[in-house]
Amino acid sequence: MSGVELLAPAGQWECLIAAVQNGADAVYLGGKGLNARKGAGNFDAEELKRASDYLHERGKKLYVTVNTIVKQREFGELEQVARELAACHADAAIVQDFGVCEALGQMVPGLRLHASTQMAVCNRQGAEYLKKRGFERAVLAREMPLEEIRACSEAGIETEVFCHGALCVACSGQCLFSSMVGGRSGNRGMCAQPCRMEYSLSGAARVSGYLLSPKDLMTAPILGEIVSAGASSLKIEGRLKRPEYVAIVTRIYRKLLDGAPFTEKDEDELKQIFNRGGFTQGYLRGVSDGSFLSVKRPSHWGIRAGESKDSKTITLERDISAQDAAAIRPENGEDVPVHLNGSKGMRVQNPARLKGEVYLMSSASQLSDAKESYRVEKQMVRLSARLEARVGKALSLTLSDGKAVQSVSGEKVEQAQSKKADPARVREQLSKTGGTCYSIEDAVIDMDEDAFVPVSEINRLRREALEMLGKKRIELRSGATGSVREYDFPDALLAAREKPGLSVMGSDILTLRACLQEGADDAIYFPADLREEALEKADIRGLFIHLPAVCSGSDLEVLNRFCLKHSAEEKGVYLSNIGQMGLDWPGEKRFGFELNLCNTGALSFLNISDERYIPSVELTAAETSALGGNQELVVYGRLPLMHLRHCPLNAARGGELHAACRACDEAKEGKRLNDCFLTDRMKAVFPLRRTASDSGCIIDVLNSVPLELSGQLKRLPACKSYLILLSVESRDEAIIITRRYRRLADAGESEAANGKYTTGHYFRPIE
Repeated sequence: MSGVELLAPAGQWECLIAAVQNGADAVYLGGKGLNARKGAGNFDAEELKRASDYLHERGKKLYVTVNTIVKQREFGELEQVARELAACHADAAIVQDFGVCEALGQMVPGLRLHASTQMAVCNRQGAEYLKKRGFERAVLAREMPLEEIRACSEAGIETEVFCHGALCVACSGQCLFSSMVGGRSGNRGMCAQPCRMEYSLSGAARVSGYLLSPKDLMTAPILGEIVSAGASSLKIEGRLKRPEYVAIVTRIYRKLLDGAPFTEKDEDELKQIFNRGGFTQGYLRGVSDGSFLSVKRPSHWGIRAGESKDSKTITLERDISAQDAAAIRPENGEDVPVHLNGSKGMRVQNPARLKGEVYLMSSASQLSDAKESYRVEKQMVRLSARLEARVGKALSLTLSDGKAVQSVSGEKVEQAQSKKADPARVREQLSKTGGTCYSIEDAVIDMDEDAFVPVSEINRLRREALEMLGKKRIELRSGATGSVREYDFPDALLAAREKPGLSVMGSDILTLRACLQEGADDAIYFPADLREEALEKADIRGLFIHLPAVCSGSDLEVLNRFCLKHSAEEKGVYLSNIGQMGLDWPGEKRFGFELNLCNTGALSFLNISDERYIPSVELTAAETSALGGNQELVVYGRLPLMHLRHCPLNAARGGELHAACRACDEAKEGKRLNDCFLTDRMKAVFPLRRTASDSGCIIDVLNSVPLELSGQLKRLPACKSYLILLSVESRDEAIIITRRYRRLADAGESEAANGKYTTGHYFRPIE
């Protein structure tokens, strides 16, 4: 599996050392601003330069995350980030925001752009589009199967695939849960992880637990299949993890890539350092709903180490030392820490006096070995050397790594008075490069028979040559050139000034037509079934089609064929994913809020000028106003908080591969996914909605309350149209909502709403 990059995380300096010394080919890390892991230690400008020098001297690469959405007023901060990327000669920037792509691509010569998984590249069409736009690599969405990864790799762009670590249950780059419920945006690096909280599922099935908390990804047993699918880089998740975690995971995957087999001991080590009730292979072979989640516990499980059946003694199933962290886990209760010391098979006293399983939460010896693995410098750069010792001439040493060459000269060589220099001893002394990242593999000793070569002089020349060669290796690095070009950030577009129109979006066409009769100007059909036979039954005359933010390449092909076939009937499409941008679509093209359009650079990247677009729903009214253009503002509806590629209902029933599941097609009312909802610990109720497709269902988790802005319409910026999102509303309710907003839009008035609702982020900035 040679030629495949192993990419490791570094949330702090010690993690970077651990990654490199355990075999990483490249490291990804974040600066102090504009990265999606603000909880990590991260690196300031000086530390970025230091990290770059360390990596490039050792032949490794540096990828810097700039993977958050950026507001218009933050472009000044982006300029500072550009200067830091140039100064540290970063090999690539990992980016999410289209405006950041636009700016950095012009500002930093030589900087490669990698599309972040937050850009939601979930199909071949997305990879092809990014290739055309100059991207070197796509970090693929984590919910993609192997066949989709293979298709993306064949598009001619480098593909980066997650191989180990935490999984987001939400489709990549499409999560608003933390933002809308808690005001902390995952798109801004501030995710509060509501997916790791307890929920109950009600409706067609009843179950409680951590129903949105996946097990961690572990692909070691199928690593060869990922490589065969064309992955260019294997990525370990974990910028919030400790250095020992980085060391252990990197070492094991390095070993596997170098051809060693995956053993039970390897799996034990991975479980011991961190696991959530075991591991999952995610979506690579098709997710198994029933075994995908860690329903009982969202955090580290440890490894089972024994059991207490009588609450008095514990029978150990593995060795435990007094320095280890252990806990007894009652069947219904929280972990109770215990201090144990004994060998496998022993019965020891139970200090907790509780029945339950005993788990080894952390192993002192494992952590010690992990620290030791990066305490001493590994000699990873192979050099050739030539030492010349001619009597009467200066002693000279030349080192070469195959590209960089460094020569140094020393004192004049004297004739030996008694003991002559032994070439073998000289070669041995020259090769003592311990404490550096270099090893001298091929040393030529060219010396006179009667030359006298002091050991101290060999050591001095070696140290001097290695130091100078290291600087030369750093200078020869590729990546950003060190300079920054000026970039004129696009001005705001001319905003619409006329009275706003009214659009309505939903999945029921009869309801949409009723809303058109009640005053809506446009109706937008969101297909709840992407299968070809279902699409052909839809009467789309005079409607817009809203394309789904998540779908496979084959599903997108079906949609594209359908739209082109019915081009004379439909009014146009709403684009919502990068994979849709390079395809031919009939009619008017509009742009959905799923694209997270937050700045004029993003509008420029997508060539939006007169086209209608929906700004990111994470912007305030003032931030939205700063963009201008023909905006459509969401004023009512339950926003989708996340899209799932596993089925919560099927998982509750212990189901197998959900792509093959068609239970909801035949189920009676009350027994389908659309009849289910999640309830959190605060009793908030989140409805679920299904979009069916041949590649498996996409499940939307809707907000517990609707966005409702009828009382704030006068405070909104000028826009082309208001947008109503329909999901759980009946036809009668939809008609009432449409009439109300039509009346308010025509009168230019606001009117306070009744019931529970949210005004979203229009007047509450996100963190």
